[in-house]
Amino acid sequence: MTAITIRLPNSVHQKNKAPAARDDVSVNQFIASAASEKMASVLILDFLKAETAKGKRSDFDHYPGMVRMYLHKRAISGCEPWRDNETDVNYKRVDAVIS
Repeated sequence: MTAITIRLPNSVHQKNKAPAARDDVSVNQFIASAASEKMASVLILDFLKAETAKGKRSDFDHYPGMVRMYLHKRAISGCEPWRDNETDVNYKRVDAVIS
């Protein structure tokens, strides 16, 4: 473990005491946890940006059209899926056609 010195304004130190006490940890542990959470959010953002750069907009735009087409076909056939529990899929008549 590395020890570092951080200069905090007294007001920030005082405001960290209450949430640290509520979590039943020291102010040092609370600040270390906050730094870890911030680091995790930065890493997640970097990951999502990298994944986004790999994708193509045309691939993304393809799927909403497929959902619309499926719903349209279900409406034309007069059936709409509905669930009465976790595993059973049943169908009921519908009169509306989804455009």
